[in-house]
Amino acid sequence: MSVFNAVSVVIDAALLVSWGVMLALYLRRGTPQTARGPEREALETAIDELSQANAKAEAAIAVKNRFLESASYQLRTPLNTILGLSEMVASGFCGPCDNAKVGEYLNDIHASGLELLTVIDKLSAVATVEATANAARHSYRTIFEMSPDGMCLCRDGVVTFINSAGVRLLGGYDASQFEGKAFADFIHGADRSWAENNFATLIGEAHSTPMQLAHPGGKALDVVLTAAAVPDGDDIVLVVIRNISDVTRANRDVAAQVKRLNSILDTAVDAIVVCDERGLIETFNRSAEVMFGYTAADAIGRNVTILMTERDAFDHHRNIGRYAHTHESQVIGVGREVSAQRKDGSGFPAEISLSVCYLDDRRLFTAMIRDVTERRTFENHLAYSANHDALTSLPNRNLLAATLQQDVDRAAASGAWVAVWFVDLDGFKTINDVMGHAAGDELLIEAGRRMLASIKPADTVARFGGDEFALIITDVRSQADVIAAMETFLSAVTQPFLLRGQEVALTANVGISLYPGDTVTASDLVVNAGAAMIVAKAAGRNLYRFFDPSMHHESSERLTLENELRRGIERDELMLHYQPQVDIASGAIVGLEALVRWNHPNMGMVSPNRFIPVAEQTGLIVPLGEWVLHQACKDLRRLEDMGIDGVSVAVNISPRQFSDSDVLGLIHHVIAETGVDPGRLDVEITEGTLMNDPEHVIAYLEQLKGQGIRLSIDDFGTGYSSLNYLKRFPVDTLKIDRSFVVDIADNAKDEAIALTIITLAHSMGMTVLAEGVEFAAQGDLLGRLGCDVIQGFLYSRPLPFEQIVAILRGGIRLPILASTEALQSSLATGSPNI
Repeated sequence: MSVFNAVSVVIDAALLVSWGVMLALYLRRGTPQTARGPEREALETAIDELSQANAKAEAAIAVKNRFLESASYQLRTPLNTILGLSEMVASGFCGPCDNAKVGEYLNDIHASGLELLTVIDKLSAVATVEATANAARHSYRTIFEMSPDGMCLCRDGVVTFINSAGVRLLGGYDASQFEGKAFADFIHGADRSWAENNFATLIGEAHSTPMQLAHPGGKALDVVLTAAAVPDGDDIVLVVIRNISDVTRANRDVAAQVKRLNSILDTAVDAIVVCDERGLIETFNRSAEVMFGYTAADAIGRNVTILMTERDAFDHHRNIGRYAHTHESQVIGVGREVSAQRKDGSGFPAEISLSVCYLDDRRLFTAMIRDVTERRTFENHLAYSANHDALTSLPNRNLLAATLQQDVDRAAASGAWVAVWFVDLDGFKTINDVMGHAAGDELLIEAGRRMLASIKPADTVARFGGDEFALIITDVRSQADVIAAMETFLSAVTQPFLLRGQEVALTANVGISLYPGDTVTASDLVVNAGAAMIVAKAAGRNLYRFFDPSMHHESSERLTLENELRRGIERDELMLHYQPQVDIASGAIVGLEALVRWNHPNMGMVSPNRFIPVAEQTGLIVPLGEWVLHQACKDLRRLEDMGIDGVSVAVNISPRQFSDSDVLGLIHHVIAETGVDPGRLDVEITEGTLMNDPEHVIAYLEQLKGQGIRLSIDDFGTGYSSLNYLKRFPVDTLKIDRSFVVDIADNAKDEAIALTIITLAHSMGMTVLAEGVEFAAQGDLLGRLGCDVIQGFLYSRPLPFEQIVAILRGGIRLPILASTEALQSSLATGSPNI
């Protein structure tokens, strides 16, 4: 039986009761008092009791109905909001819901809401029935008016009745505004199709249908409609209209907020993953998709351990379990680094920050994850750079010290020896000067590779700096082991290198220090090996020396010599000696080479062989060279003032002066200061200096030549001169290096080299000077080969300025050392030919 049938039955019963009561009252009013009999009195008594009971029932029903009406209205509005929101979320209005648990929870909410609404509807129906029975004079309209929802009756799509709630809902003030009009006129836009065929489609819907009604204010009103055919109602359709504007607006606000939140999540650089207490993923943002290779649909609902390595997954379960029991965690709120895992199984370092939040009775964990691969790579690069040489990629001093300490500790435990080799490459500087720094770098790299190939895998090769390397040789049992390894090493390193199409050779000097024989500290092993290397280098080329405690004395002396030389330059302890340069044809002195000497107040005359290398290595050669140039020009000016003509003064310019100072400015300043004739100043530059950046040097030489200064190439034949550049150098003299002169009388190859240089120089209009000539046989042969000028002990050792002046004033023709005894006496003084 439908609700409407039940209502009809109740109304009929109520009418019968009412009619009975009214009839009884009528009989009472219409019967005389005197005519009453016992039966009538009994009837009247019953009617009175019935009337009283009816009045009490009507009062009680009225109170109850007011309560039910109020409760129905107050409960229905929020309940409708909840039902509408759950239906919209379930329908996907707010976006897809991929979480099964959330969907299940929504279904439970909706079902419970429907049950509660059914109860309210039943209560409302009872109240309506009772209200109808209480006042039979009111029609079904009274029932409709009690509803807070809009209700109307339609026949053939035309409104025949609309309740007050419907009038208010549609923005009207009286039912007459709507009754008699097509209901479709009040539907917005395309939703009008629902009203076709007297709401046939809408009647077939199992649930309320959302649509929009046209409001007089011009805005669309969000509602849900339910339609039902009235039984035996001559095609009358009951339409119930429920306003869901607040629900829709709330849903839109929620959707907008969710959209903003999702936008924030998707624009976040870090991956954001939210999971529940079981570890099931509920949120997976765009950055997480990119980082891990899963789509959100793939990841949501799965356990968060899919993003971890097996080891970290185990640690995660342990930490979360501890937190669940104690609420104390070492990971919540603390950033830490973990090993993450992508969908393809590849791992990467990640930094994770974990937080916990509570949603109703649920506990959720939010992880912010950052891929730190680039940062880790950069940190590793920094760590590598801090411990490795940038050029050769070999360990540097830092890593050498750490590795050596570890090897010493292991040797102390095992009883083995550790050897430290300090290696200095001889010949590298010349190659670097001649072929350029880039070629020098290539040579160092290849030399490092050869060193690595010549030792055991457990041993270490480190670049100490420049052309110096340090090696750690482990598991040594005797000195014989060290010597055998050293022979192999030197043989490998000294093999010719093929560098840019040219074969170049290096030699090595090595110092060796042993643990525990020489020292028990790692740092002292390196110091001792360095001291031994210096001794080996002083002894010759391609040599090695084991450390001896006396070597520290030599190193100390070297340091002392450096400090004293610096003070000697400041205290004017230096002097110049001059070695004559003699014309072979006439025996006349045509030039003087200025050679520096050092007269120390305590050490006496210090050999140039001792202090010149120190000056070159420490940079003191620059101020030393400046002093020599100043003094040589002063002495040249004195010669000019004495009227001594036809003699030039040669001054050596070191490679260090070319690279570290303004040589052109210095020479120009000294010439201007002393007023000497530039044509009598001969600037000597080594062949290696010329070939280091030749284009730059040519520009320098042309400026010097523009001032009228004479130019000479010193030590010619020892470098790698290019004939193409040689013809462009504005040079006046080539000086044959003494290494080709020493054995020239007995060595056909040296003779051929000298002849080639002489021929080449003459063909280019240059003068040839041979230095280091000590014996007559050498001088005679050079004369026959066409050499122009000779310099050496055969004629004179370097002499103080006053003695040179005496020779020049006397017009002496050299050789002045006429006898063999005199020559031997000169050599016995120990003065070198420099």
